[in-house]
Amino acid sequence: RRDCFVSSGSSQGYYSSRAWAADSIYFRNAPGPYYKNDWHKIEAYFEMNTIEQGIGIPNGKIRYWYDGQVLISSDSILMRTAANADMKFNQLFYGGYIGVGSPIDQTWWVDDLVIADGMMTTSSEKLAVSSEEIKVYPNPNDGMFTITISEFGNNINDHYTIAFYNTFGEKVHEEKMNAPIQSFNVDLPSGIYYCYVTDQNNLRASTKICVID
Repeated sequence: RRDCFVSSGSSQGYYSSRAWAADSIYFRNAPGPYYKNDWHKIEAYFEMNTIEQGIGIPNGKIRYWYDGQVLISSDSILMRTAANADMKFNQLFYGGYIGVGSPIDQTWWVDDLVIADGMMTTSSEKLAVSSEEIKVYPNPNDGMFTITISEFGNNINDHYTIAFYNTFGEKVHEEKMNAPIQSFNVDLPSGIYYCYVTDQNNLRASTKICVID
């Protein structure tokens, strides 16, 4: 949504902002998948809209992932017009928002912060499985491939789910993973995809696959 606020520091007296919200609260008080006192992997992606024939096109993008789950997704954002065709992202502010204030002190921690100019493909060291322990072959492939996760051994069960996302953060396929070595035949267009393996609570492993027709 778009908001306009009174600003004493502006010559016009106002400033505008853009805001997007998830469909629920995902940092929760109760222990479980969204427990606020656990570590979580947060990823955000922003892409400026284009200018075509002197007109700003509302095709900017935003993605927000929480432990590999897409919570916010939009492909129709207008952030700049032709009057500011050269505008780019040049500042990042990362902070908690608690509305009008909190009756008690609040503390939050950030670790392994990475800022990049493209989609990230590496896995956090805090994942239970490192990127070296999840293998995809052949890679590239035509949608038929095998995934091996050596850490699981023979103890994998139906609580594990494997999901594939395109580069826009859209989930394109999901199924249960019931063996440490499992073959897939997924009908996907050519492109790069991100594979996430999760248990019932946490992201366990991630890797990248390339599909070629």
